[in-house]
Amino acid sequence: MPDQPAPTPDPVQTSTLRKLWGQLSQSWPVRFATQFVILPLIGVLVSGIVIGRLADGFFGPKNYVVVVVGDESDPAARRMLAAAARPLSLEIDGVQVKTETRSDLADPDKAYTLAQELALRPDVLMVVGHGSSSVSMRVLPIYMQADPPVPVILTTDTNPGLLPPLALDDDRIRPVFRLFPTDDNQAEVGARFVASRRASSVWIIEDAGNPTYSHYLARAFLNVLYEKYGSINVVLWSSNSSLPPYAFDRLGFDWVFFAGDWRNALILLRQLQAIPGKKKPSVLLSDGAVDGRLKFFGGENLEGVYLLHPLSADQFSRNGNTVVGEEAHSLVSSLIDAVDRDFGRLATESAPTGYRLRKWLGLRRVSDARRAMSRYMARAVNNGLALGSADGTITMEKDTKTRSVVRKNASFHVWRVEQGRFIEVE
Repeated sequence: MPDQPAPTPDPVQTSTLRKLWGQLSQSWPVRFATQFVILPLIGVLVSGIVIGRLADGFFGPKNYVVVVVGDESDPAARRMLAAAARPLSLEIDGVQVKTETRSDLADPDKAYTLAQELALRPDVLMVVGHGSSSVSMRVLPIYMQADPPVPVILTTDTNPGLLPPLALDDDRIRPVFRLFPTDDNQAEVGARFVASRRASSVWIIEDAGNPTYSHYLARAFLNVLYEKYGSINVVLWSSNSSLPPYAFDRLGFDWVFFAGDWRNALILLRQLQAIPGKKKPSVLLSDGAVDGRLKFFGGENLEGVYLLHPLSADQFSRNGNTVVGEEAHSLVSSLIDAVDRDFGRLATESAPTGYRLRKWLGLRRVSDARRAMSRYMARAVNNGLALGSADGTITMEKDTKTRSVVRKNASFHVWRVEQGRFIEVE
C-alpha cells in the first residue's frame, strides 16, 4: 500500500494560533514576567555556573582539612599527634584532603576557643582529638552544634559522658567515634582485678587535675565494688593524695586505687613508701598515670605497682601512644576513601536539594563532605562495617549504656611493673 502524504496544517487554524500568541506575548503581564522574571532568572543561573566555578577556584577551599588536636607540650601526646597527622594521599569528590596539627595544651578554655574557630572554618572536614576527657567534654558540643556537625575521632578520651545524652526515642548515631574503651570498662576491669587479689579494704583517690576524668572513674570504681564485691570495704575516698594522719595505722587498707595524673601518682607512691613498717598497700593506677616519665622518675617507688591501660603492655612498650595515632590515621583514611567512592549518593541522601543545586552550579562545599562523612559513619555502625587497616581491624559499635560509638571489643589491660618493665598481668 503506498505511503500516505503527511497531513498539512490547516492555514486558518495556524494563523489563529499565531495571532493569539502574538496578542498574548504583547500583553503587559507576559512582557513584565519575561523582562523582569524569566530573562533575569536565566541570566542568574547561567552566570551562577560561571561565577560558581570561578568562586571555587579563587575563594572556595583548595583542600579539605583533617585537624589533629592535642597537647603538644606533652611528649607522648606529641608522638601520637605526629602519627595521626601523617599526610593523606586521598580526596573527596575531587578535592584533596590534607592534615593539620593544632595544640590545645590540654587547657579547656584554650580548646574551647580553638573549637569555635575550627567549627566555622570553610575547609575543616573532621577533627581527631582532643585526648583529654575534661577538654573534649567542653568542645564536643561546639562540633556537634555546627551546621553541619564536624565529625570527630576521639583518641585517648575515656569518660563515657562526653556528649549530652540522647532522648530515649532518639536513635541517631552522632558522628563521634571513640578508639579507647570507656571508664565504665576501666572500673569493671580494675575492680575485678582487685577482688581477684583478695583485697579486704580499699582507699579510692581521685586526682583534681583532670576532674571530668578522675571523678567519674573513681565513682564508677566505687559503684562496681559495692554492686559486685560486697566483701571489699571502701575505707576512704578522697579528692587528693595527701595521707591523713590516721590513714594506715587506723584504717589498715591493703589496696589503693588512684584515678589521675602520673605526677600526683608518683607523689602518692613516695608517701606510701615512707609509711613505717614492712607491709605496704598494693597500688593500682588508672590509665591517666601511664606515662614514660612515671617510669623514668619512679625508680624503685614504682616496683610492683599495677596499672590499667587500653593497650597491651607489649604495644605500649614498643610504640607508646604512637599506635593510637597510627590507628586514628588508618581509621580516617578508610572513612575518607569510602566516602569518596560513594560520595554522590551519600551527599544526595544527606542534603538532596542543596547538594543537587550546588552540583549543578559547579560548587563544592565542605558542608556536603561533612554530611556525607556523618552519613557513612552511621552506616558503618549500623552495618558493622570493618574500618581501618586493610585487614579490617577496627569495627565501631554503639555502647548500650551511653549510646556513644566505641571501638568493638575494646577493653582495658592490667600491667605490673617488674624490674622497670611493664609486664602484662591480664
